[in-house]
Amino acid sequence: HFHALATAHDLRRVVPDRDSRSIGHESTFADDLVAATDCHRVLLRHAEGVGRRLRRAKLVAKTVRLKFRYPDFETHTRQVRLEMPTQDDLVIYGEARRLFDAARPGRRPMRLLGVSAADLEAEGSCRQLGLFDDPEAAGKSQRVLETMDRIRDRFGDGAISHGGKPKPSS
Repeated sequence: HFHALATAHDLRRVVPDRDSRSIGHESTFADDLVAATDCHRVLLRHAEGVGRRLRRAKLVAKTVRLKFRYPDFETHTRQVRLEMPTQDDLVIYGEARRLFDAARPGRRPMRLLGVSAADLEAEGSCRQLGLFDDPEAAGKSQRVLETMDRIRDRFGDGAISHGGKPKPSS
């Protein structure tokens, strides 16, 4: 059996389109990131990418995962289960940043940062509003995210981002 597999003879059926188990973005840096603000900026960019891919696939996530690697290639992951499934960039970013800030001992430089969403389910499969949730605000936030996605589709990923400190000029 193993000889056949090693010589590319496999009679098992190929299943090309299986459901995604997670959606994520990560970057390895040529120069290690030291400043927390630089790390946060990367986490935001990755969270925006994850949220955008979730919306495109019409999925929501129940878990946010953070992956980080130090220059010596020591790699760690942290994750948090969300109270409510989401595809919102800022919710994903907030959880990833919280995990990052709590897990970064000694403020060591970062070689890699990644954000992913897991425990995926279909958008709208179950959404229960909290007692004090404002459904109009949730709809408005969703429309803003979808508009940002359309702007990125038309003008590129760098065309628009969530507010924050401006990027330093090169």
